[in-house]
Amino acid sequence: MNRLIARVRAWGIDDRLLAGQTPDGNPVTLARLSRLADVNYRTKIAEALRRLVDAARQRQLSPLLAQVPLRVQEVLDSEPLILTLARDLEEEEVVSPRGVILADRLIRDGASPLYWRSTVQTESETAEESVEAAVRHARAALLLA
Repeated sequence: MNRLIARVRAWGIDDRLLAGQTPDGNPVTLARLSRLADVNYRTKIAEALRRLVDAARQRQLSPLLAQVPLRVQEVLDSEPLILTLARDLEEEEVVSPRGVILADRLIRDGASPLYWRSTVQTESETAEESVEAAVRHARAALLLA
């Protein structure tokens, strides 16, 4: 049951972990941490990173799918780093949950630097992080285990 709840609440749990909150024995948070450490889960993220690079190479959007446009040139410029992150996700035995979360968010968060955003910004928004910086940050966090 805890694993199911952890999957449903994953984004919120991840937000708390990224903010530095410790699990404090919470079984749902511990279930999420277990999933983040699981090599099968990390392989899915790695595969998604590779598909993202392939999509940038093809430079095509599917008219049948809702997609946030990629920053194609920045993704291609950072391709070796992205593929290294994918490899590390699969091959490293021990990784930091924070790094797994950051790698996952590169793909699943529409506000990720990998995707184009509206040119309209509010006063509270800061300058955008580059694709290269975001990938380097995720990889550094991943390897801090």
